[in-house]
This record gives sequence, structure tokens and C-alpha cells, in this order.
Amino acid sequence: MSGFLLINSLGGGSGGGMTSNMLSKLREDYCNLIAEEHAILPEINSMCTPLHIYNAVFAMNTLI
Repeated sequence: MSGFLLINSLGGGSGGGMTSNMLSKLREDYCNLIAEEHAILPEINSMCTPLHIYNAVFAMNTLI
């Protein structure tokens, strides 16, 4: 195995929080492997709640 590929949405609670937490654990446990992530950000015009942006900001902080 040469690495991990994660595709997730950062707007939802489980998409942003769980996946960013999972990626940080994978980086700790498998530091020699490639970890690539493609994150989908929420669209501002079609938000259901302001929490989508809130979750995306905190998930981005973890992913950077």
C-alpha cells in the first residue's frame, strides 16, 4: 500500500469532523505513506444553516 485517498464534504458535521479526525490519525499511524484528500466546501448561496460554514472552518484548520 502506498497511501490513502479521502474524498469528503466539509459542510456537514460528520463529513468535516470525523474525516479530518480520521486523516490526522492516519497521518500519525502511517507517517511514511501518502495521504491525499479532496475536500468539497459548502456553497454559500445554498446553505441550510450557518453551521455548514462553522464546520468547514474548523475542519480546514485541522486539514492544513
